Amino acid sequence: MTDYSQHGEQQYILKTLGVTTVGNPSGWPTGRLLDIGAWNAKTFSNSRALIELGWSAVLFEPSPGPLRGLVEEYGNNPRVEVVGLAVGVFSSFIKIRCTDDALSADAANIEHLEKWKGYGFYGTMTTRTASVYEVRADWGDFDFVSIDTEGTSVDLFRRMVELGFKPRCVCIEHENRWSELKEAAEAGGYRLVHPPQENPINVVLELAK
Repeated sequence: MTDYSQHGEQQYILKTLGVTTVGNPSGWPTGRLLDIGAWNAKTFSNSRALIELGWSAVLFEPSPGPLRGLVEEYGNNPRVEVVGLAVGVFSSFIKIRCTDDALSADAANIEHLEKWKGYGFYGTMTTRTASVYEVRADWGDFDFVSIDTEGTSVDLFRRMVELGFKPRCVCIEHENRWSELKEAAEAGGYRLVHPPQENPINVVLELAK
C-alpha cells in the first residue's frame, strides 16, 4: 500500500489500529476517523490509507484552495464528509491567512507567518472555528484522529483529553511543544508509539488498554 504520510507515520497508525493484513480486505478492521487540517487528499495525508481501506471519515479544512481539492476528491463519497471550517479549543470567528500550501493559519500568528513567508500566502479571510466540544457533540466519537493545525494542534489535543474525547489512536504535529503534549498524553492515558523528531514531524499516540 502507498504510504501517504509525511514521514512514515502511516505504518504506526495502521499497526495501532490493527490494520496489518495486507492483501486480505476481509481482515482489515474499519472504523471512523477525524482529520483536523486535512489539507490534501493524498499528499502528507494521515487519513487517505484508512479511507482506501473502507473507513468513514470527517475531514475539516478551512482554506479555500485545499478545501476545493478535498471536495473534488471526496464530495460524492458517502463515507467521507468534508467540512469547510477550522477547529478550535472554543467556538469563535477567526481570520486566517490563506495559501494553497499546507500552511494556512491564524492571521494573528505572526511567528508562523514570518517563518513561512514566501509559501504563496495570497490573502486573509474570516471563517468560523467549530469547538472541540461541538465536533464531538455533532459527529460523535472516532477511532482515529489526526491533528495538524499550524500552531494549535497541542491545544486541541489537550482540550480533547479534558472533555474525555479519547480515540484509540491520535497522530499530532508536536510543534516543538513536546513537554506540553507529553503532559496531556499522560493525563489522557496515552502512550507514544512513534517518537517525536524535529518539527513538523508528527507523533503517534495510542490509548493505553
